[in-house]
Amino acid sequence: MMKQWTTLLVFLFLSLSLSAQQEYGRDIFVSSKGDSLPYRMIHPESVKPGEKYPLVLFLHGAGERGNDNEKQLTHGGQMFLNPVNQEKYPAFVLIPQCPTDGYWAYTGRPILQTLKQLLDSYLVMPEVDTQRVYIIGLSMGAMGTYDLVVRYPEIFAAAVPICGTVNPSRLSVAKDVKFPIFHGDADDVV
Repeated sequence: MMKQWTTLLVFLFLSLSLSAQQEYGRDIFVSSKGDSLPYRMIHPESVKPGEKYPLVLFLHGAGERGNDNEKQLTHGGQMFLNPVNQEKYPAFVLIPQCPTDGYWAYTGRPILQTLKQLLDSYLVMPEVDTQRVYIIGLSMGAMGTYDLVVRYPEIFAAAVPICGTVNPSRLSVAKDVKFPIFHGDADDVV
């Protein structure tokens, strides 16, 4: 009997993971320099003519890097697909996947420029409210969140770094960006 329950639970978990992967659009962004970045996206369920919607950029942690265009949905992917959240908070949501050897924060690699071009490609859409652009990041993604907000503070209304680090002196340029910052003492990595 226990084996059947375990099998059922595993099946349900896999079904939820697959449903998140199936309901997100899948695409690969190619930058002006030819660099590619896999990403997933959702749009508001019903885009009404003339209305503008927020845009959320979600940056995953180091454990979800790769090129499968799936692992980046591991933590947080279901939250954006929740029907109650979609109805109450309709938004465009972008969840790119950082390459295996890359980092969201600037390290001299083209990933940050490619990510910025992906974001810019959505910011020009007439349905996107450029006054309500939000960025959320986990761990390595939180470090990228800080980095993007410091480099482009005029873009973001709010940033939600979760378990990330930054040199606080860099944040002075982003004084108009709202920052709810989260970090737990059980995180012994960051």
